[in-house]
Amino acid sequence: MIINFKQTDPCIIYLVNSDPLLGKVIKKIGDYSLELDKNYYLKLTSSIVGQQLSNKAKSTIWSRVETLCKEISPQNIIAIPDEQLRMAGISFAKISYIKGLSQEILNGNINLNNMKNQTNDEVLQTLTSIKGIGKWTSEMFLIFSLGRLDVFSADDASLRRAIKWLYSFKENPTKDEMNNVSKQWIPYCSIASLYLWASVDSGLINQPSSFI
Repeated sequence: MIINFKQTDPCIIYLVNSDPLLGKVIKKIGDYSLELDKNYYLKLTSSIVGQQLSNKAKSTIWSRVETLCKEISPQNIIAIPDEQLRMAGISFAKISYIKGLSQEILNGNINLNNMKNQTNDEVLQTLTSIKGIGKWTSEMFLIFSLGRLDVFSADDASLRRAIKWLYSFKENPTKDEMNNVSKQWIPYCSIASLYLWASVDSGLINQPSSFI
């Protein structure tokens, strides 16, 4: 599923009007498309595997897991011996995390599909109760898998970098400062975040913010 954000959409107009600085970024980036990852289990397991790794390292390790597993599923992940997963590049701690998640799903304690009908807080509470899944991973799941439009992660390093640039903080903004900035985006914090991430990925933040 793809969610398209166009300059004429009410949510975009709202953000441009409520935050003129962000509005400049939105106009510079233009229309934006978000493709949701609907394989919830794969999204969470790959997120755990990729924690604190570069995108290149994560991609390399995950391709090895796919070779071992063929089809990524709770049953198949549990069936792979720990030693083989370790040889693929996954730490023993992360192996225990992805197998723990898999077992919770197989036991019926976690139903990822039901999360579509839960509130953001309910999803966060459920996911963060699983060892190896923290708040940031859960927030990314809300945005990139469930497509929730009002999520803001004050723990995200790229958002911190973008906010420091756009709002002219001399030092890296604190979580409280980031949360205060994000208040003007409610109820579209996720969309604002997507544009800030785009400003990082596109290299826009390498320009003085006063020039955009």
